[in-house]
Amino acid sequence: MNCTVFALLILFSSLSVAYALNFDNMNIYTDMYNEKIRNAPEVLRSMVGDENVEFTIKLNNGSNMQWWMELENAKIVRSNYGGL
Repeated sequence: MNCTVFALLILFSSLSVAYALNFDNMNIYTDMYNEKIRNAPEVLRSMVGDENVEFTIKLNNGSNMQWWMELENAKIVRSNYGGL
């Protein structure tokens, strides 16, 4: 699981928009990720595989935001706010 989260963080940061994510419309970033993962090395795609991932992000105002993703073959098939 740690490898999966690490791989996802690397892929999201490779989108070159990770520093300016707009959490109001994460579907745009999901589409960008799915396009990029197609060209990722097979080793990386096999590490990500089929997973359920949940993020808890601490915001500047002291609150937390939860985001979850369901992955199939390293592609995001479902994601949304809240827990799994």
